Amino acid sequence: MKVERLAYSATPGYTVLRCSRLFLPVRNSKQCYTEEKMSTHCPECGVPLISEDGCTQRFHHFLALEMTDPEYGVVHHLTVAAYMLQHPGQLSRMGWLAIRDLLTQFLSDENFTPAVARPDIARKWT
Repeated sequence: MKVERLAYSATPGYTVLRCSRLFLPVRNSKQCYTEEKMSTHCPECGVPLISEDGCTQRFHHFLALEMTDPEYGVVHHLTVAAYMLQHPGQLSRMGWLAIRDLLTQFLSDENFTPAVARPDIARKWT
């Protein structure tokens, strides 16, 4: 997955990231898409770290699996949404709420697929 940091900011203190056709406002942070500092717990979600791999490294590992194995790829929309909701420091409040609502729709409506969601997302975020 290619993540592109766009040159403009939608809101002061935020940057807009583009992942494929999805645009997300994220809070400017030194930790944004970087490795977590060594500690016993993830600084954002609080999960105990049982190895050197932090949440970001695990997330990137799953993204790599999704790109190479179609069985993992079919849940990409769930993987990204779940990670982003558990690591809210990377999103604005508006972005977090949008992803929460999107994940809720994916889980509650079996006809609401990424293909159905894309046009609506593009209208809202572009």
